[in-house]
Amino acid sequence: MGSDRSTSLNAVTVADATSAFLNSAGNASNPYGSTWDLVFNDVDDHDAAWWEAQGANNAYFTHWWDPTNAAYPNFTRYLSWVAEMHTKTGKQLVVWQVPEGNQYFLAENNTCGHYQDTIAQYFIAHASDLYAAGLVAVLFGAGNACQTNNTDARFDGITNNGGSPTTDLAGWCNACNVHAATFADDDGGFLRMFVGQYYAPVPGAPTNVTATAGDGSASVSWSAPANSGGSAISSYVVTAHDGCTIQGSVTVPGAPPATTTTFPSLTNGTAYTFTVAAVNSYGAGAQSVASNVVIPIGAAPTWLTACSTSQYSLSGSDGLTWKALDAAHLSLTFTPSSDSWAVITGNADLWTTRAGYNQDLGIAMNSTVVAWKESGGFAGIFSPNAATVQTAVHVTSGVTYTVQLQWKANRADPGAIFAGAGPLGTVFSPTRLTVQLVPVAAALLYTKSITSQPCLLGNDGSTWVDLDPALSIAFTPPSGSWTALISGNADMFTSTAGYNQDLGIAMTGGVYSSISAPEAWKESGGNAGTYSPNAAFVQAALPVSGGTSYTARLVWKANHGSSGWIHIGAGPVAGAYSPTRITVLLVPLAGSSAAGSISQYVLHNSDGATWQAMDGSALKITLSPGADTSYAISAGADLWTASAGFNQDVGIMVSGGAYGTGTLVAWKESGGYAGTFSPNAAFVTTDLHLQTGVTYTVWVVWKANRAGPSNIYAGAGPIGGAFSPASITSAVLSQP
Repeated sequence: MGSDRSTSLNAVTVADATSAFLNSAGNASNPYGSTWDLVFNDVDDHDAAWWEAQGANNAYFTHWWDPTNAAYPNFTRYLSWVAEMHTKTGKQLVVWQVPEGNQYFLAENNTCGHYQDTIAQYFIAHASDLYAAGLVAVLFGAGNACQTNNTDARFDGITNNGGSPTTDLAGWCNACNVHAATFADDDGGFLRMFVGQYYAPVPGAPTNVTATAGDGSASVSWSAPANSGGSAISSYVVTAHDGCTIQGSVTVPGAPPATTTTFPSLTNGTAYTFTVAAVNSYGAGAQSVASNVVIPIGAAPTWLTACSTSQYSLSGSDGLTWKALDAAHLSLTFTPSSDSWAVITGNADLWTTRAGYNQDLGIAMNSTVVAWKESGGFAGIFSPNAATVQTAVHVTSGVTYTVQLQWKANRADPGAIFAGAGPLGTVFSPTRLTVQLVPVAAALLYTKSITSQPCLLGNDGSTWVDLDPALSIAFTPPSGSWTALISGNADMFTSTAGYNQDLGIAMTGGVYSSISAPEAWKESGGNAGTYSPNAAFVQAALPVSGGTSYTARLVWKANHGSSGWIHIGAGPVAGAYSPTRITVLLVPLAGSSAAGSISQYVLHNSDGATWQAMDGSALKITLSPGADTSYAISAGADLWTASAGFNQDVGIMVSGGAYGTGTLVAWKESGGYAGTFSPNAAFVTTDLHLQTGVTYTVWVVWKANRAGPSNIYAGAGPIGGAFSPASITSAVLSQP
């Protein structure tokens, strides 16, 4: 596990075999009545650079662990092994004889007593990951002679290699150890400093956090923590939350700092809570308990959102009556200041424990359902569908509207249906409701829909066909440069098992021709079963020019030659099938960013806990707002599995500012339990308030829903060598 370069080594299988041996040897019980408390494991007895100097590295074997977790051996595989050992033995683990070399200090010049290694640095920087896997202690030790030590075992005093860093490319170090040591320790004082910081006396958590709503703001107050830690409190960090994720932070400095502040640039009509952390010279302390919920009021907003990380269940639905999903947390009220289009989006993970019962997700406006989508439960159980329902409704200036997410089963159900996958820790996949108001006079939004049920028979699997003449939009942008954010939303299913359904956005005009393939497309799985709708959502962000005429339309086909039927539109409900809609929203080019890929991705043997970048370069965007700005950020991918029983999770990660080195802000789960090779047109969306003066990086991440020997994939097809696009998109909602 600690030296094998093989990509096929399965950490879970190895852990299962080891655990079985320990359990058979008396780990749980034995004739003497004794039991064990801990399981110890040893990662190495020499620094990796020492082994390298002895010629130990080859194509199959190395002691260097890849800190980027791309090559093997690495930390992700090791922690997967630890987690499985923890589960199967029922014991907590201790790792000992951890090499003390580092790639931080100049002292580590790969000579006797000063050899480099990557393990100590990674373990200290990822202590929470170690604990989550089941490790409760790390014991560092030099192990053998000539190894790096956390004392001056070489009696050579402070050494900094003449100020020159030491490159060791086999250990992923290109002149990386650039820091000058001030301690005589052979490791330059690395363990002394960084383990010391881990146990440093940071302040306790503030208490009594209270918020009061304002116009686009909130006043927040709190009480100083009883324990200021090892030094005086120098500042407080106040963080806003919208029910699902971070929405910016404010730092309150001072000597001492005040215990009240005004949090600016909030969105009227959106609910917020606030947490506070105290900071001293040792670092930031724990976050406080969240404040009360406040909803800023005042000037009419241009957008608003509601979100929840709870899991919901609906028992005994009669298949006819729509029920509020969460009237308190997934409901929005607004009064537009001008006649507008209200673009309303609901995003939820839907699933069932009883095969044969589908789940319907609806958007109700003033108690009337105006749009809905159906998620298939006929194909199987415990297989979430990352369902999205979107509509655009004309709203009148000065009239108050209430929008709410509602749901039901597709027919009378003696059991229960569910919303929210997971959990991750204690929270489930976010369910979000968003309203964006676009003034009619601006002529920036175009939309069309149908409530009929189109059917396609005997498609050859290659030819894209217009879905319906009514789902074609001709538009001419105003002068300037724009991004046409085009979305298609449809319930897709098959009555002939084994035939998936492809939904695309085709564009003509300007540089677009859509002759051989649409600009964007997604595939909906029919291999898992029949009559199991997928609430498919496909989105394209296409640059367009003012004054040029364009036409956008929805097209579809089967994924391969079929003599059977594929269908669009679930239901009917009151004589109408679930709406199929195409929407074009024009966003100023400077107010949008998008990245995409037509590659197919595979993730082998995910540990079910670690989020990994789907593509660290192609599926990543950078945002540097010139003013406090609210963005809609979305990711889409066709997710599927070749290993039945393993669902696929896709998420959005953000770094910068209040999000630190990386915070998961939204995620959805796509079902693999029902069957294999059945893509889910998964779409995950969130709304983020990003602050001026900060550069943010946003990227797509993914994992399996549990550990095990599995292969999960992103990207259906190919068509003409290109797989269905995976994408990450941002669009400005407002600049308060």
